[in-house]
Amino acid sequence: MPVNQRIEHIDSIRAIAVLLMVMVHAAATWGPPSTTQPSLLVYIVSGMGGLAAPLFVTVFGWGCVRGTSTAKQRMIRASFFFVAQTAINLSSPHLFDPFSPGVLTLFGALILFQPLWLKPLQINQEKSNRIFLLVFAAMLLFATFCSTFMGP
Repeated sequence: MPVNQRIEHIDSIRAIAVLLMVMVHAAATWGPPSTTQPSLLVYIVSGMGGLAAPLFVTVFGWGCVRGTSTAKQRMIRASFFFVAQTAINLSSPHLFDPFSPGVLTLFGALILFQPLWLKPLQINQEKSNRIFLLVFAAMLLFATFCSTFMGP
């Protein structure tokens, strides 16, 4: 299969991830009135909402690994994410500082530096697994022993 051909089931998963993210953000913005008895809808939205961000980030990473973008294309894509984050920050000054980084900034940085973090993973499968396990272990150790450096 050619690399640039669309894969319909991945596009479907991407669409579900986007819809779940919209649902989560809409629910956070227009939350239900506080009641003492949660409804079935609240449980459904909460349950599906927990899947939104991991699915979205996984599909993003899959696209990065499968993509064949040139440096110029990566610059344009990353710029879009940086501009979008700045626009969100400027449109919500009560929530964000104008130039504070956010999730979109992280996506932009990952796209910009894609050759640096992706190259070691493309060497061979065995080495990729070792690198993944080392990074995973380092993250666990950092989260366990350096929790004072993380935010609330």
